[in-house]
Order: sequence, then structure tokens, then C-alpha cells
Amino acid sequence: MTSRFHLFRILLALKCFFSTHEIPFSPEMSCHQSENVLSRQRDLIFRWNAVLRLKSIAVVANGIKEMPECDWLKIESKLVFKDKYIDGLYRIKEFSRIWVIFGFHRNHEWKSRVLPRKAKDASLVGIFASRGIQRPNHLGLSLVHLIHVEDNTLTVIGLDAFDGSPVYDVKPYDPDYDQ
Repeated sequence: MTSRFHLFRILLALKCFFSTHEIPFSPEMSCHQSENVLSRQRDLIFRWNAVLRLKSIAVVANGIKEMPECDWLKIESKLVFKDKYIDGLYRIKEFSRIWVIFGFHRNHEWKSRVLPRKAKDASLVGIFASRGIQRPNHLGLSLVHLIHVEDNTLTVIGLDAFDGSPVYDVKPYDPDYDQ
């Protein structure tokens, strides 16, 4: 099978996934056309016009408005969940660490090269080789310690997000899986 065929299968699977998960997606072909298209794989032209809209499920509350002078690893934050997501927190207190995916809501530009916060010299690095906030998709990912769970609020330590940052997802850290 050609790599073009494999690419089409991946795109088709994504199209089917996104169309059933209410994420707007509009490639040139639909899922129903897949059988006809697969037989004409050499003549395929792909047009990828994906739009992904993330819904905030919670907001960060920590009072941090500017870059803190102390280490982020010492800062306590509360993740305040919207009411409709409270049931999704069932049994999360069984985990001591969780991943938090959040938005850099105060940053509206991106830079391809940045000076890392803890740089030992003045050398720039690519944004993808840093933990900088000037990212193209304005998404942050932090592994944090889960301290307390009460109703719609998770208390965590180590989240490097400003007060008011949107939270898009949380997942438990599993040392066997996440190594």
C-alpha cells in the first residue's frame, strides 16, 4: 500500500471521529464516499480545512496575575469546574497527580524562538524546545500534584497558569502508562 493511501485512511478516520464528536471538520470527501474514493486512491487530492474548538471545562483560580518570583512548583491553584462537568470528577481523588491541559489566555502571539526562563546563558531556543508561553496554539500542559477535591473544585500544586486561565481537560497521571 502506498503512503498516500495510508494518509487518506488516517484523514478519513479523523473525519469520521470529528464528525461524530461535534467538532467541525470539512475535508473534500465524506465518510459515505470512502468506498468509491478508496478505489480511486491514485487520483486523490486532499484539502484539510479543520477547525477545532475547545470548550473550557474549568477555570484556574490562584490570584497570580504576573510572572511569580517564586517557582511555579510551589504555587497552589484551584481548578473550578463548571457544574455540568462535576460528575466527570468522580473518583479523581484516587490519584495523587494529574495532567492539566489549559490555555494561555493572556498571550495572543507566538514566537518561533524564545529565551527559556531558566536559561544559563542568553541563547535562544525554538519554542518547541522550551516551556515558553508564546506557542502557536496557546495550549499549556502541566503535571501537577492533586491536593484536595471538594465539590466542583480541585486544589493542585505546580500548575504554571495565571489566574483566569481556561482549563480544557484533566487526566490522571499513571506512572505505568506515562513513563
